[in-house]
Amino acid sequence: MSIPDPTALDLHEMLLRLAGWVPDDVLVEARGFLAHGLHGEVAHLVTFAGTRRALPLTADDLDILTDLLEVDGVDLHELDTVGLVDPGTPLPWRFAPLPPSGAGDRRGVTLAGARLDEDVVAAVAHEPAARRLWQAWRRPVDDPRAQPCPVYVVEADDARVLPALTGRVQEALGVAGERVPRVEVVRAGGEVPAYQRMVCSRGRELWASATKEVLVARVFDLGESSAWPSFAEDHARIVDGAERARILSYLDAGTELVVTTGTGEDVVDPARGAVVPMGLRTDGTWIWADAAAYYLREHHLAPDARLLAHIRRSGGLPPALGAASLLRVTDAMTDPSRVESSWSIDGA
Repeated sequence: MSIPDPTALDLHEMLLRLAGWVPDDVLVEARGFLAHGLHGEVAHLVTFAGTRRALPLTADDLDILTDLLEVDGVDLHELDTVGLVDPGTPLPWRFAPLPPSGAGDRRGVTLAGARLDEDVVAAVAHEPAARRLWQAWRRPVDDPRAQPCPVYVVEADDARVLPALTGRVQEALGVAGERVPRVEVVRAGGEVPAYQRMVCSRGRELWASATKEVLVARVFDLGESSAWPSFAEDHARIVDGAERARILSYLDAGTELVVTTGTGEDVVDPARGAVVPMGLRTDGTWIWADAAAYYLREHHLAPDARLLAHIRRSGGLPPALGAASLLRVTDAMTDPSRVESSWSIDGA
């Protein structure tokens, strides 16, 4: 098994954080250099960009740039003129799943985007490490009349291939006619910067690998082995109102899989009667019951710990799902044992 190049991975993560801050064409060029192992060229580009505008570079980033520039025998005084901005500064972009209605020829933009989507799906689907693909339309926060542009985020499960995979997808989009291919490749389960999170949460999922497992969240702690489903006495509760609101926003925004007017009994307060919703929702990775939101909203009972961790990592709302992703989730639901397992730990 090949050993990942730590410098390449550090530079890849640095460029992810710089997305939305440096000019798109500079970012594309830097990622092209990185894909071919030209680390010094990446350092030169980033340093030059930093002398023109403030960037969210960390102390570790500056150390990496210093080391690479020293190897090339470059005068390091240029680094002293690099402007810095707090990494938590809000990004100057807004994202949406479709081009805004006021964006010039919306129909032409949408048709061109659809053709480009087909090309990027074809390119990503041939990558063994790729797991999911999202797309969103980006435009400046302060200019609603600006022409929107598509941004893609690929999730891959092998950190070693991230720089090269980025380069290949960029090249594929370039061949397809995209002058500035905006491609972000993140590691599955890794920390995802705000820019890429916004694309995923406010855009739409175009594709997901058939090998990616769909997970089912449980509602109750005790079920099939008990006379009646129930929660354990030490079941976690979410007492912070703001956090509850964020989690409920996510749960309520999932794509509906099963819509029904049927309701179930409230097992915590049986006097309420049959008031618990029975629908199912998904975000493409997890399937959960509307009952999870009910018990969180009404009794402050936390959803499945694994789903809760997933929601906290997402940093936003669920993405809109494409046809391929919905089909994958629907196929997972054809296994009755998987849906039943959503009700209790016994069925998991």
